[in-house]
Amino acid sequence: MIHTHIPDFAGLHAAGELCFCPVDIRALLRLSVRPGMEPWWGTTGRYRFDDPARCFGVTYVAGTLDVALCETILHEVGDYRNGEWWVDRSSVERRSVVHYVHPARTQLRLVDLTGISLKSLGLNNDVSAQDDYTHTQLLSRAIHEQVPEADGIRYISKHMNTAFAAALFERSGVRARPEPTPLLTHPDITGLLTRLRVRLFSL
Repeated sequence: MIHTHIPDFAGLHAAGELCFCPVDIRALLRLSVRPGMEPWWGTTGRYRFDDPARCFGVTYVAGTLDVALCETILHEVGDYRNGEWWVDRSSVERRSVVHYVHPARTQLRLVDLTGISLKSLGLNNDVSAQDDYTHTQLLSRAIHEQVPEADGIRYISKHMNTAFAAALFERSGVRARPEPTPLLTHPDITGLLTRLRVRLFSL
């Protein structure tokens, strides 16, 4: 069953009952195939919290490298067989780790769609797990329209469900830090691929 409930975010915010999560911008990262074009504000309507009307852009970030890797490479191109994730090396080689900054502040205000905050809105973790994005995109648009102070949404990572991910709205004003790090040269990547049982292969 797909939920269709859209909370009254404006009313909750006016009453001081909407939960925000302050997030350090400097801790956020993204595995990008276009590091020179970051932040990449997607308006395709293809992803979980994209604007269904395609009016405002959204970019997806993580707080740790493992979440970013699981949400992108393993989710999109990973093939799990014989007890390992098989990944084409080129899918890793073409990505870079991008971090963000803001010209005027160090924290973002994200509407918290996790834990008690999520349940108090009459929602459940389908917002992070369901494959039909109709409802989550409507939630995103409602938050964007009704809560102008919101820089985006925090939610549970579907592919690393002990950690958080975030969808940032274009109006958050974040900028990419210079000098992105090629993923294969990141100091943590070798150990992470080992722990996740990832085998890289070349075609």
